[in-house]
Amino acid sequence: MLCTAKTLKGYTLDSLDGAIGKVKEFYFDDQHWTIRYLVADTGNWLTGRQVLISPYAMVAVNKDKQTIEINLTKKQIEDSPPLDSDKPVSRQFEDAYYGFYGWPMYWGGPNMWGAYPFIVHDPEKWRETGRSEKTWDPYLRSSQDVTGHHIQAADGDIGHVEDFIIDDETWAIRYLIIDTRNWWPGKKALISPRWIERVSWIESKVFVNLPREAIKQSPEYTEEALLTRDYETSLHIHYNRQGYWVDEPSGKEQATPMLIKLSTGKTVSEAAAALQAAVLANNFGVMQVHNLKETMAKKGVEFARECLIIEVCQPHQAKTVLDQNMGISTALPCRISIYEEGGKTILATLKPTTLLAMFNAPQLAEVAQEVEDTIVKIMKEAVSG
Repeated sequence: MLCTAKTLKGYTLDSLDGAIGKVKEFYFDDQHWTIRYLVADTGNWLTGRQVLISPYAMVAVNKDKQTIEINLTKKQIEDSPPLDSDKPVSRQFEDAYYGFYGWPMYWGGPNMWGAYPFIVHDPEKWRETGRSEKTWDPYLRSSQDVTGHHIQAADGDIGHVEDFIIDDETWAIRYLIIDTRNWWPGKKALISPRWIERVSWIESKVFVNLPREAIKQSPEYTEEALLTRDYETSLHIHYNRQGYWVDEPSGKEQATPMLIKLSTGKTVSEAAAALQAAVLANNFGVMQVHNLKETMAKKGVEFARECLIIEVCQPHQAKTVLDQNMGISTALPCRISIYEEGGKTILATLKPTTLLAMFNAPQLAEVAQEVEDTIVKIMKEAVSG
């Protein structure tokens, strides 16, 4: 989903055990033009330090609720390496920050997210990849500071940066919103970072190798307009440029994980007990609990890791879905897996919204979202406390 930085500003940051504040601004790098951190306004909590949240911790953006779900606890955030509110983000801080959470370093490879052009949430793939020799030194910029920078076209000034359009799946900045009111009253245009020739941070000026007339004649951007792929295509055709979705054929589709994963310090059995209590408290039912280790042992197969698979269901919602399409029964009931990984206990489930999309049943999208929201709530309740 594409959304503006100003729209996201003020969204509530919903951690695993409650709200931690609101979005204040963003830090992005000036090489890949990708959001590396959001800055949280925590009010009176954790005063005297900047609270930075990496996209690795951002589970989902909910436009209706105006929230961003964070896969961290307040304790994890509080114990993370501190950054004074009056200091810039240094490499020393980033090394400590990424090391604390165990995430792969985004500068540890040639792509937008290190070895990948998109965020990889699977820790197994982090271990497979390792650290690349092709590292680079990021220099982070504030979205708040860059707003207002002048835009220099090939033949003169054209306007100033008003806002940024962010892809909340890859967290890339897809466009800069340019206000051209001094030349064409009311006209706003979009410029891709890929079309930027250079940036003079000293002069607060962005140079694009496009003539003013071409920008004037480009498809107009309005806040009411939907950023559809048709609109983006027409924009790229106008400038005779290739769309970013062509260069990143596997990024957007794989950037959104099918799995919802949360971690906890509880044991597998403790998490399972908490989960079953949360299921009942949220008007779902537990249909079956499968002990994978015991089941495999009965089949003569030795399996060392603990893994419980808990089947849950909300009968009324299940009936609504099945009345529309019995084929969806192959994806029911919902399953939440609890297992050991990397010294932690993981709770994971397949996204109901993603599963439903496979059945081409858009009329059931609202039900699937309701189920998904409740299951996430159940999992959060299970890992907290």
